[in-house]
Amino acid sequence: VREVTSYTLGGREAIDQLAVSSPHPGLVCLQCSRNDVTKLLPEHYNPTYALQSMPDCVIVKAESIKGLATSITNALLDDSDSRGDAIKPQLWKAPRGSLSIHALVPDMFRGVPNPLMKRRSYKIAEEVAAQLKKVCPAARPARVDTDATDVDKEDQKDEKWVLQILLLEPEVAAASLTKCSTDHRADGTSLPCSWTWPNWNLPG
Repeated sequence: VREVTSYTLGGREAIDQLAVSSPHPGLVCLQCSRNDVTKLLPEHYNPTYALQSMPDCVIVKAESIKGLATSITNALLDDSDSRGDAIKPQLWKAPRGSLSIHALVPDMFRGVPNPLMKRRSYKIAEEVAAQLKKVCPAARPARVDTDATDVDKEDQKDEKWVLQILLLEPEVAAASLTKCSTDHRADGTSLPCSWTWPNWNLPG
């Protein structure tokens, strides 16, 4: 996104309905009850240099690493929630190796070499991965299938999912699970590099 205007935001009414805050340096939180917040950005939060996006976040709280991991998977894949109910069957059918799990802490956004809570966030991500590997093929390492056709391999390579865990406090985390979009040219061909959004390869 190179430029954000009131037209692309849906007009002044849409902007007025948007709550924008920055709870930590380098982190922008968008909240809107009736609109897709990823499409609503005021001009002073130009997303040109945003390194990552965490759509449809959930906030969970627990004392232990395992407790946070369990709360994250339960919140993101809740059958009683309309979004979780829609995402779960898609993710379960996704090819092995298509799910990437990222661990983040706020100080990473400021380039701090050894940010606080980094090790704890990684442990939480490892526990989430361990739980998902038991039930979700996408969380398991990819297999080399010599019988698959070139078309099948290309389809599998294009499907990417990312689960992001942002540890805000030792016992509080924000988490997001989404299917990545792969950028294509107007003629339908992919870009020379593998570009996905949210970024599948690197955390924020």
